[in-house]
Amino acid sequence: MKKRHVYWIASLSLLAVLALGVWVACRRVAVDFAAAVAVDRPPQIRPDYRDAVIPPNIAPLNFLVEEPGTDYAVRVRSAQGKAINVVSRTPRLVIPLSRWRRLLASPRLPRPA
Repeated sequence: MKKRHVYWIASLSLLAVLALGVWVACRRVAVDFAAAVAVDRPPQIRPDYRDAVIPPNIAPLNFLVEEPGTDYAVRVRSAQGKAINVVSRTPRLVIPLSRWRRLLASPRLPRPA
């Protein structure tokens, strides 16, 4: 292979990596959860997980928000441990498995006697 072809392929590869980096950086949306406005009703989601008790060995409970909007954000938390913030530009919310596992592995409150 000629040196010119190697440089051409290397240049295109570098350009592709840079384009991917710009695309990922533009997709990130910062959400100020403290500025969120509370409503007097639960959100419409499918499947409806309201009042569900989540066992510690279950996969992430991904869901679809059935509300109009342009950006969607959710905070998942337990009584202990760090909350998971998920932001999406579509109504489909997918909780990352690694963060879900950390949440479930966080120390739990003792059960009442």
